[in-house]
Amino acid sequence: MGALAYRIGVVNLQFNYGYSQVCAASDRSSATLLGTANSFGVMEPGATILATASDTIETAATERDVRGVHENELDFQASNDHFISKRTSRYMRAGYIANNGSSTESWPLVTVSEPARSGSWRQYA
Repeated sequence: MGALAYRIGVVNLQFNYGYSQVCAASDRSSATLLGTANSFGVMEPGATILATASDTIETAATERDVRGVHENELDFQASNDHFISKRTSRYMRAGYIANNGSSTESWPLVTVSEPARSGSWRQYA
């Protein structure tokens, strides 16, 4: 796992990378029975921009690469936070997720009931 961050004026750039390697799973484990015992890597570049004293714009992308199978996922996200006071803010979030193979990645509180077709896009707003 690793992370980098760099600030250029009002822009914060971030990059995270993580890799999960599957150790020898038992033949009776649920991951082996479901065929999901695969190593994967996650790469997340992003940027945060302090547009004004009360507005923050964030962008991010995530790529999940599962080794040995075609179950990869790519998503893009953009958001805007407008701070009204110390305790109150308005916000907007938008994003796209591309699930390939039998991948069913989603954002919290969003349900994906079946895998998307290879290369298809789903829009959540």
